[in-house]
Amino acid sequence: YFLRLPPEYHHGRAYPLILALGTPGLAAEKLVAGLAEEAARHGYIVAAPDWCPEFRGPQQFYDFTGKEHPHAVAVVRDVARRFQ
Repeated sequence: YFLRLPPEYHHGRAYPLILALGTPGLAAEKLVAGLAEEAARHGYIVAAPDWCPEFRGPQQFYDFTGKEHPHAVAVVRDVARRFQ
């Protein structure tokens, strides 16, 4: 996954998380970059799963069928373990 922390990030303070789920034609890295300015302004952490071919097959986006849900939750859990 790709991650962007707010500029004032400090491990002693909790921050809200935006989990950005990509769409066809928009890479996770670009999705995070597009949300970075507004998230930084409001103090949010932004994370976007990278639906690479080895991970999801030829379809590289979240299609809301439920089979991607465990992978999205894994990203949230990993971010929560590493950051506040």
